[in-house]
Amino acid sequence: MTNRTRGIERDHDSSDGIPRVEYLVMLMLTIILWCSMPALSSAGNVDTLYHKSYGAPADPAVIFVHGGPGYNSVGFELGAAKELARTGYFVIVFDQRGCGRSRGYRPRGGWTFDDLHEDIDTVAARYGLKTFHLLGHSWGGTLAAFYALAHPDRCRSLCIASSPLSYQRTFRALLDRADTTERFREQVRQIRTLDTAGLIYASRCFALAMQTGAYTPRVKSSEADTIMTAVRQDSAAKLMRDMTPGPTIGIYMAERYTMLNMGETWRRLIALMPVGFIAGMDDGLFDPVHIEAIRDVLGKDRTIIIEGASHNVFIDKRAAFIESYRRLSSNGQ
Repeated sequence: MTNRTRGIERDHDSSDGIPRVEYLVMLMLTIILWCSMPALSSAGNVDTLYHKSYGAPADPAVIFVHGGPGYNSVGFELGAAKELARTGYFVIVFDQRGCGRSRGYRPRGGWTFDDLHEDIDTVAARYGLKTFHLLGHSWGGTLAAFYALAHPDRCRSLCIASSPLSYQRTFRALLDRADTTERFREQVRQIRTLDTAGLIYASRCFALAMQTGAYTPRVKSSEADTIMTAVRQDSAAKLMRDMTPGPTIGIYMAERYTMLNMGETWRRLIALMPVGFIAGMDDGLFDPVHIEAIRDVLGKDRTIIIEGASHNVFIDKRAAFIESYRRLSSNGQ
Protein backbone atom coordinates (compact mmCIF):
# COMPACT_ATOMS: atom_id res chain seq x y z
CA MET A 1 0.00 0.00 0.00
CA THR A 2 1.57 3.30 -1.01
CA ASN A 3 1.28 6.67 0.70
CA ARG A 4 -1.03 7.73 -2.11
CA THR A 5 -3.49 4.89 -1.58
CA ARG A 6 -3.28 5.23 2.19
CA GLY A 7 -4.18 8.92 1.95
CA ILE A 8 -1.67 10.21 4.47
CA GLU A 9 -2.35 13.81 5.45
CA ARG A 10 0.56 16.13 6.18
CA ASP A 11 0.85 19.67 7.45
CA HIS A 12 2.11 22.29 5.00
CA ASP A 13 5.71 21.70 3.98
CA SER A 14 7.42 24.57 2.19
CA SER A 15 10.63 22.60 1.63
CA ASP A 16 11.30 20.79 -1.62
CA GLY A 17 12.02 17.29 -0.31
CA ILE A 18 14.70 16.43 2.27
CA PRO A 19 17.50 19.04 2.27
CA ARG A 20 20.49 17.55 0.45
CA VAL A 21 23.00 17.96 3.31
CA GLU A 22 20.61 16.46 5.86
CA TYR A 23 19.77 13.63 3.47
CA LEU A 24 23.43 12.73 2.97
CA VAL A 25 24.15 12.83 6.71
CA MET A 26 21.18 10.57 7.46
CA LEU A 27 22.08 8.21 4.64
CA MET A 28 25.62 7.79 5.97
CA LEU A 29 24.37 7.23 9.52
CA THR A 30 21.77 4.72 8.35
CA ILE A 31 24.36 2.67 6.43
CA ILE A 32 26.74 2.66 9.40
CA LEU A 33 24.02 1.74 11.90
CA TRP A 34 22.46 -0.92 9.67
CA CYS A 35 25.78 -2.59 8.93
CA SER A 36 26.72 -2.63 12.61
CA MET A 37 23.55 -4.52 13.59
CA PRO A 38 24.01 -8.28 13.90
CA ALA A 39 22.80 -10.34 10.97
CA LEU A 40 20.30 -13.10 11.62
CA SER A 41 20.38 -16.58 10.19
CA SER A 42 16.68 -16.56 9.34
CA ALA A 43 15.08 -13.32 8.21
CA GLY A 44 11.58 -12.92 9.56
CA ASN A 45 11.92 -15.59 12.29
CA VAL A 46 9.23 -14.68 14.84
CA ASP A 47 11.46 -15.59 17.78
CA THR A 48 13.91 -12.83 16.91
CA LEU A 49 11.24 -10.15 17.47
CA TYR A 50 10.92 -9.54 21.20
CA HIS A 51 7.42 -10.13 22.53
CA LYS A 52 5.85 -11.11 25.83
CA SER A 53 2.30 -11.65 27.04
CA TYR A 54 0.47 -11.08 30.33
CA GLY A 55 -2.88 -12.44 31.42
CA ALA A 56 -5.16 -15.19 30.20
CA PRO A 57 -5.18 -15.97 26.44
CA ALA A 58 -8.96 -16.37 26.60
CA ASP A 59 -9.39 -12.69 27.52
CA PRO A 60 -9.65 -9.92 24.88
CA ALA A 61 -6.18 -9.34 23.44
CA VAL A 62 -4.48 -5.94 23.57
CA ILE A 63 -1.32 -5.33 21.55
CA PHE A 64 0.74 -2.42 22.86
CA VAL A 65 2.62 -0.39 20.23
CA HIS A 66 5.48 1.61 21.72
CA GLY A 67 6.73 5.06 20.76
CA GLY A 68 9.88 6.53 19.30
CA PRO A 69 10.54 5.89 16.52
CA GLY A 70 13.40 3.86 17.96
CA TYR A 71 12.23 3.45 21.57
CA ASN A 72 10.90 0.24 23.21
CA SER A 73 8.05 -1.17 25.29
CA VAL A 74 9.94 -1.59 28.58
CA GLY A 75 8.24 1.25 30.48
CA PHE A 76 4.75 0.02 29.71
CA GLU A 77 5.66 -3.63 30.18
CA LEU A 78 7.21 -3.20 33.61
CA GLY A 79 4.95 -0.39 34.75
CA ALA A 80 1.46 -1.25 33.54
CA ALA A 81 1.08 -4.48 31.51
CA LYS A 82 0.43 -6.82 34.45
CA GLU A 83 -2.02 -4.44 36.09
CA LEU A 84 -3.97 -3.96 32.86
CA ALA A 85 -4.06 -7.75 32.37
CA ARG A 86 -5.52 -8.20 35.84
CA THR A 87 -8.60 -6.22 34.72
CA GLY A 88 -9.49 -8.81 32.09
CA TYR A 89 -7.19 -8.40 29.11
CA PHE A 90 -4.58 -10.57 27.44
CA VAL A 91 -1.84 -7.94 27.09
CA ILE A 92 0.96 -8.35 24.56
CA VAL A 93 4.02 -6.14 24.31
CA PHE A 94 6.74 -6.20 21.67
CA ASP A 95 9.74 -4.15 20.59
CA GLN A 96 9.55 -3.02 16.97
CA ARG A 97 12.24 -4.04 14.46
CA GLY A 98 15.61 -2.51 15.28
CA CYS A 99 14.44 -1.28 18.69
CA GLY A 100 15.23 -2.24 22.28
CA ARG A 101 15.27 -6.02 22.67
CA SER A 102 14.58 -6.43 18.94
CA ARG A 103 17.63 -4.38 18.01
CA GLY A 104 19.06 -7.21 15.92
CA TYR A 105 15.80 -8.11 14.17
CA ARG A 106 16.27 -7.63 10.42
CA PRO A 107 13.31 -9.00 8.46
CA ARG A 108 12.97 -8.43 4.77
CA GLY A 109 11.64 -4.98 3.97
CA GLY A 110 12.49 -1.56 5.34
CA TRP A 111 10.98 1.23 7.37
CA THR A 112 7.69 2.16 5.71
CA PHE A 113 4.48 1.97 7.68
CA ASP A 114 3.58 -1.14 5.73
CA ASP A 115 6.90 -2.74 6.73
CA LEU A 116 6.32 -1.89 10.39
CA HIS A 117 2.79 -3.25 10.21
CA GLU A 118 4.33 -6.62 9.44
CA ASP A 119 5.77 -6.64 12.97
CA ILE A 120 2.25 -6.32 14.40
CA ASP A 121 1.10 -9.12 12.10
CA THR A 122 4.05 -11.27 13.24
CA VAL A 123 3.11 -10.80 16.89
CA ALA A 124 -0.58 -11.47 16.24
CA ALA A 125 0.29 -14.66 14.35
CA ARG A 126 2.57 -15.82 17.17
CA TYR A 127 -0.40 -15.78 19.55
CA GLY A 128 -2.97 -17.00 17.01
CA LEU A 129 -4.97 -13.78 17.11
CA LYS A 130 -7.57 -13.00 14.47
CA THR A 131 -8.77 -9.81 16.19
CA PHE A 132 -7.34 -7.62 18.94
CA HIS A 133 -7.41 -4.19 20.53
CA LEU A 134 -4.56 -1.79 19.68
CA LEU A 135 -3.03 0.53 22.27
CA GLY A 136 -0.46 2.90 20.78
CA HIS A 137 1.68 5.25 22.84
CA SER A 138 3.29 8.43 21.46
CA TRP A 139 4.71 7.61 17.99
CA GLY A 140 3.15 4.17 18.46
CA GLY A 141 -0.28 5.81 18.37
CA THR A 142 0.48 6.99 14.84
CA LEU A 143 1.73 3.57 13.75
CA ALA A 144 -1.27 1.84 15.35
CA ALA A 145 -3.73 4.24 13.70
CA PHE A 146 -2.39 3.52 10.23
CA TYR A 147 -2.49 -0.22 10.97
CA ALA A 148 -6.09 0.02 12.17
CA LEU A 149 -7.10 1.91 9.03
CA ALA A 150 -5.45 -0.71 6.83
CA HIS A 151 -6.92 -3.64 8.81
CA PRO A 152 -10.24 -2.56 10.37
CA ASP A 153 -11.46 -6.16 10.31
CA ARG A 154 -8.70 -7.14 12.75
CA CYS A 155 -8.93 -4.22 15.22
CA ARG A 156 -11.62 -4.29 17.87
CA SER A 157 -10.68 -0.81 19.11
CA LEU A 158 -7.89 1.75 18.96
CA CYS A 159 -6.62 3.72 21.94
CA ILE A 160 -4.21 6.56 21.15
CA ALA A 161 -2.15 7.52 24.21
CA SER A 162 -0.02 10.70 24.31
CA SER A 163 0.24 10.74 20.50
CA PRO A 164 0.11 13.97 18.46
CA LEU A 165 -2.74 14.87 16.18
CA SER A 166 -0.28 17.19 14.42
CA TYR A 167 3.46 16.69 14.81
CA GLN A 168 4.17 20.26 13.72
CA ARG A 169 1.75 21.53 16.38
CA THR A 170 3.63 19.47 18.96
CA PHE A 171 7.00 20.91 17.92
CA ARG A 172 5.65 24.45 18.19
CA ALA A 173 4.21 23.69 21.63
CA LEU A 174 7.57 22.39 22.86
CA LEU A 175 9.39 25.47 21.58
CA ASP A 176 6.79 27.88 22.98
CA ARG A 177 7.04 26.17 26.35
CA ALA A 178 10.84 26.39 26.43
CA ASP A 179 10.78 30.01 25.24
CA THR A 180 9.23 31.07 28.55
CA THR A 181 12.51 30.27 30.36
CA GLU A 182 15.48 32.57 29.80
CA ARG A 183 18.16 29.88 29.75
CA PHE A 184 16.48 28.01 26.88
CA ARG A 185 15.73 30.99 24.63
CA GLU A 186 18.94 30.83 22.62
CA GLN A 187 18.35 27.14 21.89
CA VAL A 188 14.80 27.93 20.84
CA ARG A 189 16.01 30.69 18.55
CA GLN A 190 18.50 28.35 16.88
CA ILE A 191 15.95 25.55 16.43
CA ARG A 192 13.46 27.94 14.85
CA THR A 193 15.96 28.69 12.08
CA LEU A 194 15.97 25.02 10.99
CA ASP A 195 13.84 23.39 8.31
CA THR A 196 10.67 22.50 10.21
CA ALA A 197 10.14 19.41 8.07
CA GLY A 198 13.59 18.04 8.86
CA LEU A 199 14.64 15.33 11.26
CA ILE A 200 17.25 17.58 12.86
CA TYR A 201 14.51 20.07 13.77
CA ALA A 202 12.33 17.30 15.25
CA SER A 203 15.23 15.72 17.14
CA ARG A 204 16.28 19.01 18.68
CA CYS A 205 12.70 19.79 19.71
CA PHE A 206 12.41 16.43 21.50
CA ALA A 207 15.85 16.85 23.11
CA LEU A 208 14.78 20.25 24.37
CA ALA A 209 11.61 18.69 25.75
CA MET A 210 13.77 16.42 27.91
CA GLN A 211 15.75 19.40 29.20
CA THR A 212 12.66 21.41 30.06
CA GLY A 213 10.83 18.58 31.82
CA ALA A 214 8.08 18.38 29.21
CA TYR A 215 7.73 14.63 29.84
CA THR A 216 7.51 14.97 33.62
CA PRO A 217 4.42 15.79 35.72
CA ARG A 218 4.58 19.00 37.72
CA VAL A 219 4.09 17.00 40.91
CA LYS A 220 5.06 13.32 40.89
CA SER A 221 2.47 11.11 42.57
CA SER A 222 3.23 8.58 45.27
CA GLU A 223 1.65 6.01 42.94
CA ALA A 224 4.28 6.76 40.29
CA ASP A 225 7.10 6.65 42.84
CA THR A 226 6.00 3.21 44.01
CA ILE A 227 5.71 1.91 40.45
CA MET A 228 9.14 3.24 39.43
CA THR A 229 10.79 1.80 42.54
CA ALA A 230 9.54 -1.64 41.49
CA VAL A 231 10.41 -1.07 37.81
CA ARG A 232 14.03 -0.21 38.59
CA GLN A 233 14.53 -3.62 40.17
CA ASP A 234 14.25 -5.24 36.73
CA SER A 235 17.41 -5.48 34.64
CA ALA A 236 15.49 -4.32 31.55
CA ALA A 237 14.72 -0.96 33.17
CA LYS A 238 17.97 0.49 31.81
CA LEU A 239 16.41 0.33 28.34
CA MET A 240 13.96 3.05 29.36
CA ARG A 241 16.84 5.44 28.67
CA ASP A 242 17.62 3.82 25.31
CA MET A 243 16.69 5.31 21.93
CA THR A 244 17.97 3.53 18.83
CA PRO A 245 18.71 6.05 16.04
CA GLY A 246 18.56 3.59 13.12
CA PRO A 247 14.74 3.25 13.08
CA THR A 248 14.32 7.00 13.67
CA ILE A 249 16.36 7.82 10.57
CA GLY A 250 14.93 5.00 8.48
CA ILE A 251 11.30 5.84 9.21
CA TYR A 252 11.88 9.54 8.62
CA MET A 253 13.44 8.87 5.24
CA ALA A 254 10.63 6.48 4.28
CA GLU A 255 7.61 8.36 5.63
CA ARG A 256 8.52 11.96 6.60
CA TYR A 257 6.62 11.41 9.84
CA THR A 258 7.57 14.83 11.22
CA MET A 259 4.96 16.42 8.93
CA LEU A 260 2.08 14.07 9.70
CA ASN A 261 -1.34 15.39 10.58
CA MET A 262 -3.57 12.55 11.77
CA GLY A 263 -6.89 14.37 11.59
CA GLU A 264 -8.31 12.71 8.48
CA THR A 265 -7.04 9.27 9.52
CA TRP A 266 -8.69 9.55 12.93
CA ARG A 267 -11.95 10.76 11.37
CA ARG A 268 -12.04 7.76 9.07
CA LEU A 269 -11.30 5.40 11.95
CA ILE A 270 -14.11 6.55 14.23
CA ALA A 271 -16.56 5.32 11.59
CA LEU A 272 -14.95 1.87 11.70
CA MET A 273 -14.27 1.09 15.37
CA PRO A 274 -14.17 2.58 18.89
CA VAL A 275 -11.33 5.14 18.98
CA GLY A 276 -10.22 7.02 22.06
CA PHE A 277 -7.44 9.32 23.23
CA ILE A 278 -5.71 9.48 26.63
CA ALA A 279 -3.02 11.95 27.69
CA GLY A 280 -1.63 13.56 30.82
CA MET A 281 -2.56 17.15 31.56
CA ASP A 282 1.12 17.93 32.18
CA ASP A 283 2.36 16.42 28.91
CA GLY A 284 4.41 19.16 27.23
CA LEU A 285 3.68 17.73 23.77
CA PHE A 286 0.21 19.25 23.92
CA ASP A 287 -0.86 22.84 24.39
CA PRO A 288 -4.54 23.77 24.94
CA VAL A 289 -5.07 24.44 21.22
CA HIS A 290 -3.81 20.95 20.36
CA ILE A 291 -6.07 19.30 22.94
CA GLU A 292 -9.10 21.19 21.66
CA ALA A 293 -8.28 20.10 18.11
CA ILE A 294 -8.18 16.48 19.31
CA ARG A 295 -11.56 16.90 21.01
CA ASP A 296 -12.97 18.37 17.81
CA VAL A 297 -11.91 15.27 15.88
CA LEU A 298 -12.73 12.49 18.35
CA GLY A 299 -15.34 14.12 20.56
CA LYS A 300 -15.12 15.15 24.20
CA ASP A 301 -16.40 11.81 25.46
CA ARG A 302 -13.58 9.95 23.66
CA THR A 303 -10.82 12.33 24.78
CA ILE A 304 -9.59 11.81 28.33
CA ILE A 305 -7.03 14.14 29.93
CA ILE A 306 -5.69 12.87 33.26
CA GLU A 307 -4.60 15.36 35.91
CA GLY A 308 -1.21 14.89 37.53
CA ALA A 309 0.17 12.85 34.60
CA SER A 310 2.56 13.65 31.79
CA HIS A 311 3.80 11.69 28.76
CA ASN A 312 4.08 8.25 30.43
CA VAL A 313 0.52 8.51 31.63
CA PHE A 314 0.30 4.75 32.32
CA ILE A 315 2.99 5.16 35.01
CA ASP A 316 2.27 8.67 36.29
CA LYS A 317 -1.38 7.79 37.00
CA ARG A 318 -1.67 4.08 36.32
CA ALA A 319 -5.02 3.43 37.99
CA ALA A 320 -6.69 6.35 36.22
CA PHE A 321 -5.13 5.29 32.92
CA ILE A 322 -6.41 1.71 33.20
CA GLU A 323 -9.89 2.89 34.19
CA SER A 324 -9.91 5.25 31.20
CA TYR A 325 -8.61 2.57 28.85
CA ARG A 326 -11.30 0.10 29.91
CA ARG A 327 -14.00 2.66 29.18
CA LEU A 328 -12.60 3.64 25.80
CA SER A 329 -12.04 0.07 24.64
CA SER A 330 -15.61 -0.80 25.69
CA ASN A 331 -14.40 -3.71 27.83
CA GLY A 332 -15.17 -1.89 31.07
CA GLN A 333 -18.78 -1.01 30.27
